[in-house]
Amino acid sequence: MDGTTVTAIIGIVTPFLFALAIIKMAMHSKEKKREFSEKKNRVTQQDAHDFEKEIRELSRKIENLEIILQAQKNHKDRKHGYGDI
Repeated sequence: MDGTTVTAIIGIVTPFLFALAIIKMAMHSKEKKREFSEKKNRVTQQDAHDFEKEIRELSRKIENLEIILQAQKNHKDRKHGYGDI
């Protein structure tokens, strides 16, 4: 193989290698964006789940406080002779 043949081969192959490198970089970038988006969705869903759990716990605590307050009110009413109202 002489120099002109090698030069011709390099001239033909180089643009394809360059295009392949660009395509690979674009695919890698797209994959990273997709992974970031999926991770963000998982975090958002977990945050929503945690928030929902905290709301349920708060609701349960409020119900318990209402029961305690009602029991205290009933106890005071009986103590003062009001009976069940």
